[in-house]
Amino acid sequence: MNPTLWIYLKETREMLRDKRVRGSALLMPFLIVFATFFLIGMIINSVSKPSAMKIHAVHTEHPIAQALADSKIGLIPVSNEPEAEKLVREGKARVVLVFPESSAPGQQVIVKALFDPKEERARVTVGQMAGTFSKLSSVALKQFLKERGIPESAAEPLKLEEKPVQVGAKESASGFLVQMLPYLIVIWAFFGGMGLVADLVAGEKEKLTLETLLISPVKRSQIAIGKFLALAQVGFLSSCSALLAVVVAGSTKIPLLSAAFSEGMGLSISMVLTIVVVLIPTAMMFAAIMLAVSAFAKNSREAQTHLTLVSFIVLMPAMMSQVIGYMDFAKTAAIYFVPVLNVSAVIRGALMGKTDLLGLAITIGTSVVLGGIALWLANRLFNREEILVRI
Repeated sequence: MNPTLWIYLKETREMLRDKRVRGSALLMPFLIVFATFFLIGMIINSVSKPSAMKIHAVHTEHPIAQALADSKIGLIPVSNEPEAEKLVREGKARVVLVFPESSAPGQQVIVKALFDPKEERARVTVGQMAGTFSKLSSVALKQFLKERGIPESAAEPLKLEEKPVQVGAKESASGFLVQMLPYLIVIWAFFGGMGLVADLVAGEKEKLTLETLLISPVKRSQIAIGKFLALAQVGFLSSCSALLAVVVAGSTKIPLLSAAFSEGMGLSISMVLTIVVVLIPTAMMFAAIMLAVSAFAKNSREAQTHLTLVSFIVLMPAMMSQVIGYMDFAKTAAIYFVPVLNVSAVIRGALMGKTDLLGLAITIGTSVVLGGIALWLANRLFNREEILVRI
């Protein structure tokens, strides 16, 4: 058997025997991503239902208050405005609407909304009420114009008509997935292997098992490549676990999960294939970098310290992928030369049905070059006697 293949199978076997690897690298991505979408769906479900809203109000006998009650918004009576302010200060009321005692026909009705601006749910509720009041105002205005024989269109002299233009393939993922999925896939390609790479080389220095391996007839370069392939495999499988969680969450008919996928999932086979194609060199690049760090470190604790610093370098561009769509930089070819960010950009484009083949090639090339440099460095470290230094 080829020595490199033997090392790869040995490391893979040992990784799969380790409960930490099976849990943190393979099962954990699935559970965390699935739970994330479940939590997001629960949040969306709880803040987007005016029908379940309970609002405190002063002067609930006002006609507008009655109209709100007809909109299935529960009104809790409050005696006066000072009492309403007291409820907000004590946290007993999120928002209190203060209606006027009376208003003349045709006169503008001003309703006060008392709330704590530092409370997120209060701001959300006020925003929902503003939308509800806007609809009620539009209905009242159209009714007013109709009674006087004026066309309802006079209530809206200017109107913006949206006409979406199909760009790229017809099939595209939901906007929610376009924003979240690139980030999740990229970070798990790195963090999937981060938990075990410290023991892969630096840990073996402490356990004295690396010496036994290095004095075997296997070349040190073959040892490095075997460990690299096993580590890259784990990183790739971690990302696949995260992707699988998204597919399962989007396909499950659980109501809370459906709220997170209100636009549908929209994943196609071509999108998944593009993700896999760009993910393989990315996982290999991360594996080579982490292997070089572990080989450089004197012990597993030092390796973890260095890897934590490297993780921030990975996290920053990965986080940028969630907002890159708002920047003109996302439309330039230069984005494909930025490590990690280019991977997120390619995945994002694929999910939008706008795969850029040149960008895909540049991204793969960038990952291969950086991974090759890191693997060369790791190989150099393995061929130095300092690789055995433990303290």
